[in-house]
Amino acid sequence: MSVPFWDFVYLYPNHKLYALKIQEVYAKIKLNHYREINKMYGFQWIFLIFGAIFGAVLGSFACCQAWRIRLKSEGKRMGNRSVCLHCGHRLSRLELIPIFSWLFLGGKCKKCKTKIGLIEIFSEIMMAIIFASFAFHTGSLIQQILQHTGPLAVAPLIIFEVIKLLLLFAIFTTMWILLVYDKKWLELPVNLLRLVIVLSGVYFLFNLYTKYGLNLLIEIRGGQILLVKNSLRLQDIWQYLLRDFSRFLGAVLVLPGIYFVLYKFSREALVGGGDFILLISVALLLGRWELGVIELGLSNLLAAIFNYRMLKNPKNRQPFGFAPYIILACMLTLLFQTEILRLVFLVY
Repeated sequence: MSVPFWDFVYLYPNHKLYALKIQEVYAKIKLNHYREINKMYGFQWIFLIFGAIFGAVLGSFACCQAWRIRLKSEGKRMGNRSVCLHCGHRLSRLELIPIFSWLFLGGKCKKCKTKIGLIEIFSEIMMAIIFASFAFHTGSLIQQILQHTGPLAVAPLIIFEVIKLLLLFAIFTTMWILLVYDKKWLELPVNLLRLVIVLSGVYFLFNLYTKYGLNLLIEIRGGQILLVKNSLRLQDIWQYLLRDFSRFLGAVLVLPGIYFVLYKFSREALVGGGDFILLISVALLLGRWELGVIELGLSNLLAAIFNYRMLKNPKNRQPFGFAPYIILACMLTLLFQTEILRLVFLVY
């Protein structure tokens, strides 16, 4: 049985590795030596702090951009500096610090005491948690690679993983602007939908390149796991690419496919056209039909939980945007994809 290196890293990170050859560097090690590695490298904690700070800042940025796009669509202009939308008070630098400024001011404008919406603090906290989690995962992955070989031998791989992380941050920030916009005004800007599809497509192709550009295969023979430096034959590459592409088509059928049917038959009563377009980018990010099924169920579950009171009483039912729940479910599914796939497939 042969498994591409990156599939192995994501699916079976805790297995013992008895023989190793990466970039012609040989070593006999075990993958459970995390304590010794943690003393040598602290990448996951550095990445976690960076992700938390970056996420909080971009969460605040996403809310601000949603308002800017809305005001621009109404023919208004917000200006270069952030201001209170009620009294026009120009926010100082201290008032722009994510999370802490909201807590320090008690969720109110410093001048007119108008309450600041909960979506702002929710965005900053959630983005900080999500970004920190993904950054921690990337840092742990880099640390796991470095325990096998020297940094110079795998420097290109580390660079590619960091670029993938930053690309994912750009996608999530764009998605969060869509989340805030749909939550407030029940609309999805077309230009942002196009941007998130392009970014997701780039991420999908970039992910394929990093998976097979390494040219490593995990060979499993009789319970022994052997990682061998092996230039993949063109036949093998096409085999794995065909497999990944078929999984992606499955995700397209599960996510945009089902919602497209609902969109057509319900005449936008259940699902909007923007939700259908958004799900194309979600399919590109997930890349597997199994994850698509989880995302589909989780998004509906989140929508039911957050709108339980309204759905329980038919008289109080009001239209609500479904994009926020699609986006949250997509981020959670990506974050826990390893655990999900372990449950779906029998792993040794």
